[in-house]
Amino acid sequence: MRSYVVGLGGGLAVALVVAAGLAVGLNYIDDSGTAPVVQSERATATAIAPDPTATPTPAATPTPTPTLYVVDAAAELALARPEIEAALAGFDGDWGFHVIELASGAELGINESQNFYPASSGKIILAIAVLRQVEQGIREFQPIQDRYEQMMLISSDEAADDMDALVNENETLQVFRDSGASEASAFPGWRSGWVTPRDLALVWKALVDGMLLNEENTAYLLDLTGRYEMDPIFQTFPVRLNREGYLYGQKAGYNIQNFPHTFVGAGYTLSADFRYGFVAVLILRTDRTAGDTHDQRTRVYPILASHLLPPE
Repeated sequence: MRSYVVGLGGGLAVALVVAAGLAVGLNYIDDSGTAPVVQSERATATAIAPDPTATPTPAATPTPTPTLYVVDAAAELALARPEIEAALAGFDGDWGFHVIELASGAELGINESQNFYPASSGKIILAIAVLRQVEQGIREFQPIQDRYEQMMLISSDEAADDMDALVNENETLQVFRDSGASEASAFPGWRSGWVTPRDLALVWKALVDGMLLNEENTAYLLDLTGRYEMDPIFQTFPVRLNREGYLYGQKAGYNIQNFPHTFVGAGYTLSADFRYGFVAVLILRTDRTAGDTHDQRTRVYPILASHLLPPE
């Protein structure tokens, strides 16, 4: 997983490399390209016995080594479950949820096998399938790159229709198969597909782990998901994690044109040192409006962060 997300977070990655260089230490180099040897003027002097009455130099106080924070993901997810159920108690509609902790693979699902319309969150399936065609030499990417990025960065439905026309159902289903998903999800097209929360979470995990695309395309697609913007009223997970040192991306979705409405949060959170992270999917189906459900929908992500990431 490390090699596939190194390209994310631009300046953050550069800063980490610079910091590592400084940690090694700097050596003064002269114009000749070699480090000068400094000869002490007292190098040949006769050793002088120490004064027995001199006050000894106190020993330096050792600096304690910080203890690495360890997440017991299975135990934390067991604690998180009743909190999530309480947060969504009384929700006016149906909902399904699944989270996978990246380091251990520990999972927690609630109604995770129920089928839902994924709305625009399903565009991540299209995005992967199109890049796989590029990798296989079936398609040139440059002629479609602008439309591809419109689909991912501003979630253009028209651009997604263009991408949909380029792939067939077997190619999109192969994305699910290669992610280890069940056969419950189907994807004849992004406007007519359906997924289970667990299957969509497995796709996100496989993407972050570099199992679905080559290294370059994995980094490229994850970078696009990290720059996705949407109106806060439709958010189910935050578009940005408000903590330093984390990489974050998603392809959210919502459908308010038809009843019942659908709201989806789906994506990944990963620390820059790759020690902590998770992928999560929450899908809700309701006749209530985006404003009516916003406060309740957005309670789940903070619970996950509090249990699966180190304290701030």
